[in-house]
Amino acid sequence: ASTLLLRNINEETHAQIKFLSEASTSMVERVGLFTIIVLGEVVVGIVNGASHLAMEWNLALVVFLGTFIAVGVWFNYFDFISHRKPKAGLSSYYSWLYLHLPLVIGIVGLGAGTVNLIEHIHDTVSIETKWLFFGSLSLVFISISLISATIIQASEHAIMTKTAKVLMLLCAFLAVVAGFIEINSILTLTVAVVLLIIPTAAGVIIWIREKPFF
Repeated sequence: ASTLLLRNINEETHAQIKFLSEASTSMVERVGLFTIIVLGEVVVGIVNGASHLAMEWNLALVVFLGTFIAVGVWFNYFDFISHRKPKAGLSSYYSWLYLHLPLVIGIVGLGAGTVNLIEHIHDTVSIETKWLFFGSLSLVFISISLISATIIQASEHAIMTKTAKVLMLLCAFLAVVAGFIEINSILTLTVAVVLLIIPTAAGVIIWIREKPFF
């Protein structure tokens, strides 16, 4: 009787551990949806930040670049992370889940930095704003790279994913380096756009080379 009881307890324990260490499809969709909402709020903040300023060509360019940054983060996240379940195991599941926290913090910081750049478009970019912006961008790159290491990737995308992870860490480093350079608002946003394009462009190039179109 005691052996049967222990067996039942072990089975229940294993079942609970399995339940707590596996992400359901709806869970993955909710996390992705939450990320979309945060990115959407960033765009809304950029538009609101520019709405009370006199329209001129440099303001329009800064708003465009700021919006493109939000789109660039969206591309990188949904190209390499979204709709993919984390690997089996407690460590992979909770790493996948909680690494979204610094990712979201980075996205919000990017939005706040962009709004500050818009509001002080004619002024020299302050050290605080520059480090808020580039520090947040670096955090976004590092978070996406680490999250991509916790999810299940298709074998045919292994080279693309590995390359993207390395490039994102490189871009995170370059973002930190950019924080030491004296540049204006337009160049600050342009640097961020270029860095966000690099991993996605590399992924597209690798995908085209590996895709058997004919």
